Parts: sequence; C-alpha cells; structure tokens
Amino acid sequence: MTNFMAQLSTAERNELYRTGRKVSYRTGEMLMREGDRGDHVLVIDSGDVKIVKSDVDGKEHLLNICGSGELLGEIACVEENGRRSASVVAQSSVAAIRIAKDAFVRFLHDHPALWLGIMRRVTALLRAAEGQTDRKSIRVLRAVATLTDRHSNGARGAIVPYTQHTIAGFAHVSPMTAHRVLVDLKEWRLAFSQYRKVVVPCVRCLRAAADDVMSTQIYGQIIIGCGGSGVCPRG
Repeated sequence: MTNFMAQLSTAERNELYRTGRKVSYRTGEMLMREGDRGDHVLVIDSGDVKIVKSDVDGKEHLLNICGSGELLGEIACVEENGRRSASVVAQSSVAAIRIAKDAFVRFLHDHPALWLGIMRRVTALLRAAEGQTDRKSIRVLRAVATLTDRHSNGARGAIVPYTQHTIAGFAHVSPMTAHRVLVDLKEWRLAFSQYRKVVVPCVRCLRAAADDVMSTQIYGQIIIGCGGSGVCPRG
C-alpha cells in the first residue's frame, strides 16, 4: 500500500502532526470498525495493523497489512457522511496520531497536491479488495511477502520477527494453515521458519513467487528460490 507520509515534506508532516493527538493501542484492539462514521484519520507511528472486511455471511477477509507512516480512515473522512468500509485491528502495540475529520480536510485543502496520494491509496485498497477470494494458502504467502518487504531494508535477505501464530493472525487463517505454508516455503527454498522468526534468504525470489501467485491465483505452481546462495537469477 502507498505510504502516504513518505510523500510529505518534513514541514508538511510536522504541520499534519500538530493538528492531531497521540494515541496508542494494544495487540488485538480495534482501531476502526467497519460501518462506523468516519470522524477521524490515524497516522501510524509504529506497530502493525491489519485491515479486514466482512462478507455477507459475516466472515472476515484480510485486505492489507499496514505499518509505520501509513494513513488510515481517510476515505470515510473525505466522503460526505462517509462510513468505514473496513475494520482495522492492531497486530502489535501501535502508536499513532489521531486527527479529526475537519482538521484533516482543511489540511488537504491547504495542500491540494496531496489528493494524488489519496487516489493512490484508494486504488491500492480496491486492488486488495479484489483479492478477498484468495485461498488461505495464498493469503499466508501474501502476508509473509508483505512483512518481508517491510523488514528487508534493501538487503538480499530478511528476517521477519514474527511467530507462525502471528503470521496466521495477519493472514486471518489458523496457525496450522500458516505452518503448512511455511513448510512449503522451506521446501521451495523461499523462507525458513525458526524460533519466533522467519528467515527469508532472498527477498527477490519470495516477491517473485508472491507476485506470480497473486496474478495466477494458483498456489501450487511456485518457483524454486535460489536459497540465498550464489547469484540470484532474478537479479
């Protein structure tokens, strides 16, 4: 998902922060609830959250995972009488800035170029919504790839500091399903589950596998990773 705060200058970020107040949430706490009126936005300072949406049967589907620097709840705030289209749940301890709807709208009016960031955000959410029917295994792979992107810092490999149980929570599947997918990823030399973490030897290989699965919606036809040894064929 597009990181909204990264698009702002230092002066713009400081101005936006001054309009709000600091808030914090515990793991599992709901930051926003689907259907509620949009009366504020949140800017995540630290921690991770998941965005989920319920279908007509009441079953929740994972839409996305968001972290530091990302903006939440702006769509309901820019719409007249807008309501939350999805729920946001803390997946770790979260620190954020809460900004009232009127203050946020005034900020956008003062900085009209930032509307482009809002449009990119909407596009990202729509694309995520298209993936609601992912099979559980695909959701786990997508969650691992997203978390890997967040912790890679440009390096060839990455260490994702989350347990299988936490990854299952991100993907909204059972721990057994997450375990099964991580076993597959080990066999395919894409990721290796260790104590309270997942080691990804080559970020490029994992991302290529995730992108391929998301485009084909076929989980079983996974590419074999380089395992972090030698020259990666993906650059």
